[in-house]
Amino acid sequence: GETICRQYTLQVLKALVYLHSKDVIHGDLKGANVLLSKDGETVKLCDLGNSRLLEQDSSWQSIKTMINGTLAWMAPESYESKTGKKSDVWSLGCLVVEMLTGDNPWGKRLEDGNAVMALQRALKDKEHPEPPKFVSEACRSFVYRCL
Repeated sequence: GETICRQYTLQVLKALVYLHSKDVIHGDLKGANVLLSKDGETVKLCDLGNSRLLEQDSSWQSIKTMINGTLAWMAPESYESKTGKKSDVWSLGCLVVEMLTGDNPWGKRLEDGNAVMALQRALKDKEHPEPPKFVSEACRSFVYRCL
């Protein structure tokens, strides 16, 4: 439940802090890219194939790139070919929703699996994935802050 999700989220967050301290953006944070140890205690990030190094002269800490990553977990600005540390934070919020629900972060709102439409709504209407109703207010607040 939520307690295990909190433990895994803390470990993923520590990995993101490390990557970001090296100016590396993961670029495809989702459940399929988080490995779980046999004992179920430890998680590690994997698949850095979409990772990018931030431009050193970028005052707004993002980079322009081709669209990479998995759409349902992707930050809206990434859909506009901009990605950065904030993009990984958005994806972390999506990952928390995924861990809590066992489904893609948009759930049933992902019309016919069309993540492009979900991202367009996120850009235009400021929509975002929703944490499940059964979680604590602290958990909901964390997800909303990520998104």
